[in-house]
Amino acid sequence: MKNYISDDNTPLQYMVFSLVSQSNASVVQVDVTSSGLVAAVVGSGRMGKSDVVVRAGDLSGNVADTTIQFVVAGPTGVPETRWKNLR
Repeated sequence: MKNYISDDNTPLQYMVFSLVSQSNASVVQVDVTSSGLVAAVVGSGRMGKSDVVVRAGDLSGNVADTTIQFVVAGPTGVPETRWKNLR
């Protein structure tokens, strides 16, 4: 997440991230670390959308929220071992 934010007064290494809310967690379960790493696990055989609200906070206690929509449309036919090569 650090590649997508900026703060005029706080260096990026001091920004803190958190998961505020998530809809439809049975489709995809999302986790956000305090350093901004986002991980998502898709439910087996699930399809649908999940809206995830992520919060970034600075040293002064200021926060900003944004919503990320995850869309799971079903199997792609790409073997799991090839996912690393997709961009």
